[in-house]
Amino acid sequence: MNIRLAAKDDCLNVFQLSNMDYVRAHSFNKEKIVWEDHVQWFARAIADESIKFYIIEDTDFIGQVRLNIVNNIALISISILKEFQHKGIAFSALKKIIAENEYQYLAQVEKDNLPSITLFERLGFVRRKEEENYFEYEFKK
Repeated sequence: MNIRLAAKDDCLNVFQLSNMDYVRAHSFNKEKIVWEDHVQWFARAIADESIKFYIIEDTDFIGQVRLNIVNNIALISISILKEFQHKGIAFSALKKIIAENEYQYLAQVEKDNLPSITLFERLGFVRRKEEENYFEYEFKK
């Protein structure tokens, strides 16, 4: 497994993953993404210094991790192709990314997203807040 920063050529893979029903189901924005909007957003995201956008791959694309960073606090977004889920890939990827960066980390997880809740708790994140539809988890080094 390789983790690297996203590049322009990753736009289509990220778009396709982001529009999969199971990804949209656990996203705060449930609406399908329009290609033209995605292209513009993706170009801004990979150029923005306050975003670290990682691609997880082996020989092919596996998923993505995005850190939106404000005041040294990184809000995590992660999605993995369905055929690679429940194999420890998200755990390994996040563990490596956390080890390589010096941020405080936050994750907002919908209450019914048990795999993500389990993932963040296994990584040592602590639930710090409960909202109507989601939990907020925090990890401090």
